[in-house]
Amino acid sequence: MYEGFCIVTNGEMAAVELASAAGLTLVPAHQRDPKRTTTFGFGELIARAASVPGVKRLVLALGGSATNDGGAGALQALGVRLTNTAGRKLARGGAALADLRSADFSKANRFPDLEVVIACDVDNPLLGRRGATYVFAPQKGATDDDLPLLESAMTRYADVLTEATGRDVRNVPGAGAAGGTAAGLLWLFPQATLRPGIEIVLDAVGFDDAVRDADIVITGEGRLDAQTLSGKAVAGVIRRTRAVNPRAKIIAIVGSVSPPDAQGELARALGLSAVYPMVREGVTVEEAIRHPATHLQMIAERAANDFAS
Repeated sequence: MYEGFCIVTNGEMAAVELASAAGLTLVPAHQRDPKRTTTFGFGELIARAASVPGVKRLVLALGGSATNDGGAGALQALGVRLTNTAGRKLARGGAALADLRSADFSKANRFPDLEVVIACDVDNPLLGRRGATYVFAPQKGATDDDLPLLESAMTRYADVLTEATGRDVRNVPGAGAAGGTAAGLLWLFPQATLRPGIEIVLDAVGFDDAVRDADIVITGEGRLDAQTLSGKAVAGVIRRTRAVNPRAKIIAIVGSVSPPDAQGELARALGLSAVYPMVREGVTVEEAIRHPATHLQMIAERAANDFAS
């Protein structure tokens, strides 16, 4: 295990986690600002992982980022020269993309001999109302006034990189993942494939065999909301279960449902037999966090009783 990434499968695969270098949990709540945060450290980790002798495959795990820079910082760390309208090196952060003039990939580290897999769990495009900025930036500290600025900056970034590479990836499902980092990686690595992270994990743990004869499958996440429908882990578990064992009942035990009155609607949209949130009538977020084991046990007992027959 290296700091920020790990080497597995007999040393042939390196898995690099964006959140370990540019994760939301690394930034105190009062300092979160996607106009300034950068993926530069993620690019440094990718370079280190790719240099480990014997590595043939890079799995770049996205999610949980504090950024909205389209992966520009990572590209800079990997040798892409981004220049501003004054001809100088582009500053880091999502807001700086508005001043981007050109992108030079001629000295970039693209690791053509390595297989590159970009792992993410959403299908959002880079731009628009379902894109990186409008869907995810508010969770990272962006205000309502920040959103048009960040969207305009990301649009400029997309235009420049499309021209520089001859490839337009802005509408690729998942390009908006991790503040658009997926799009940046697709521009940098022409050999890359984008795959749901949950699919990679399910394959690794032998999920299909485990649920093939199951009567009930239990899944869960911190918060069940509209983003779950875009391909997060719960949606991936449901999809694979339905493909392997259509008769199985699937229930979700989650931290909360947002908004609370959408529980039934979300369950139906996802094909869940039931949803059991820890945060519910009489139980606040603070209480659930203080005594998670107690509330999980209560929910598990309730689910067992509901599905005992």
